[in-house]
Amino acid sequence: MRLPPVPDPRELLALLPRAAALVGDAERLLADAAGLVARVEQTRQAAHDVVVRVEATAARADRLVLLVQDPLVRLVPLLEQLADRADPELARSLRTVVEQAPALLESWQDDAVPLLDQLATVSPDLRDLLAASRELNEMLGHLPGMGRARKRVEEARDDADQGDPAATDGPDDPGALKD
Repeated sequence: MRLPPVPDPRELLALLPRAAALVGDAERLLADAAGLVARVEQTRQAAHDVVVRVEATAARADRLVLLVQDPLVRLVPLLEQLADRADPELARSLRTVVEQAPALLESWQDDAVPLLDQLATVSPDLRDLLAASRELNEMLGHLPGMGRARKRVEEARDDADQGDPAATDGPDDPGALKD
């Protein structure tokens, strides 16, 4: 077996700057690789954090789907009917109703409810008025000649109730009480 020839020391010295440059390049490549490995590790950690957050979000979404799945399935026929019957005019009308509802409720509360409260105070006044009317009717009954007038008014009412067109003197007719 033959050994390769031994290089000349001058040739070896000429290779020394090249070898030093190669070692420098290797060191730079090693530093770049170390930086690249560090950035890859940061990316891996960020991806891991995203996976953890996505897993939490997916778990919450799964719980929500479980909560609403059955009611939504039951609503499908109703939603299909709504979709079949819905038109833009109906949607605009519903929107108008929804937009006007607060003002309507406020008006009801500010105007109608106080009026209804006042009607509660009117009821006793109406009862008093009815009692006074009965007393006045009783007093008028004791006046001379009022019995005949009352009888004529009652006959006119009876004729009007029976549909007699000749009965012109009614309770609202001023001539009904004349003797």
